[in-house]
Formats: sequence, C-alpha cells, structure tokens
Amino acid sequence: MPALLPLIPIIQIDSGEAQDLNVGIALQKIYYQPVGYQRNAKKLLEASIKTGYDFTLDEVNDWLERQAVHQIHKPRPRYIPRASFCSITTPNKVHQADVLYMPYDKIGQITYLFCLNIVDVASRYKVSIPIGAYSVKDRQGILTSKTIARALKEKYNDPECPLIWPKIFLTDKGPEFRGDCEKLMREHGVKIQKAENKNTMGIVERYNRTLWESQTG
Repeated sequence: MPALLPLIPIIQIDSGEAQDLNVGIALQKIYYQPVGYQRNAKKLLEASIKTGYDFTLDEVNDWLERQAVHQIHKPRPRYIPRASFCSITTPNKVHQADVLYMPYDKIGQITYLFCLNIVDVASRYKVSIPIGAYSVKDRQGILTSKTIARALKEKYNDPECPLIWPKIFLTDKGPEFRGDCEKLMREHGVKIQKAENKNTMGIVERYNRTLWESQTG
C-alpha cells in the first residue's frame, strides 16, 4: 500500500491585495521618516523612485489620500465640487465608510492602529469600530478586506446598533474595501459604490477630521 503524503494547505493570495500591501509598506517607510515629508503625490513618487521602487502615480496618490496627516495638512482647493445628499432622507439607505489611521493606542495587549468609521447619510448617525492587533510589525497587513468584512458583519448584525445593512455602501477605492468586503455586501444585497474623489466622501471625511483632532489635540 503506497504511503500517504501529508496534505499541504493551499493559501490563495490575491495579487491585487499583495501589490497594495507592498505599496503601503514601502510608502509608509518613506513618508513617515523624520526627514522624509513629501507634501504631494508627485514628490512622494519621486522619493520612491530614488529609493528603487517603480510604483505608479495613481498607486502613490491613492495611498497618500488615505493618510490622516495628509488629509489635515494638504492645501484646500479654491473650488470644491460637492455631491448633494440632500435628497436622501431615509435612514440606512446610504452609508459612507472610511478607514482612519490613528495614533497608537494600546489597551492591555492589543494596540489599536485604525478606526473604521461609518456614517448614515440621512440621519448622520456615526459608528466607529477600532481595529487593532497583538503585533504591529506588519501594520499594513492588519488592514485587509477580511478584517473590514468581519468588523462590518459584527456591527450590522448588532441588534443594539441603529445601523443595519444599507441599500448603498459608499467607500473610496482602497484595497481594504475590495475582496471579502465586496463579497459580504453582495451576499446581503447591498449595492457597492466607489467614490471618484474625496469630495464625494465629504460626510465621513469631516467625521474623520473631527475624530483625529479629538485624539491628537
């Protein structure tokens, strides 16, 4: 009788998420070093090229726009076209969601690095879900679509939370809102919309700013 070989688990790795993870780790090292402040995506791209990376301007800009420090200190545009949500008056019809990068906050053995913020457009009811880990060595590896999906499922299924599965779930194009997150929304009949620019996400962005200033001010 032939010997049975031990089964080797097969781990499926999404190439898109892997690339986003590589971009995030590399740019984090460049952007947050004491002498490495780059005010805009073009300068950060130039710095990454000098370091030996070959990221695209879109990849750099997408990462930079999700950094709370950049959101607060970037110059304000002279004209800001804003999407109108005045016609949305039914609670839980449209939710805006975004991830805020937070200062390290350690409680017990868990260090909290991010906060998933959700705002109901009609009622302006807000929910913040802290995301942490026991180890912070792989910061970008903690923020995955699987992590976000798990947090959303727990919150939307909470009978004490006024927020329930919305009709429309509006986010930016960050990788954490793809993959498992999109799959979860489809399972619950939620329409997923991706904002073309940060102005479309103005409601949750203002909440991000308020929350950041309350934590760092």
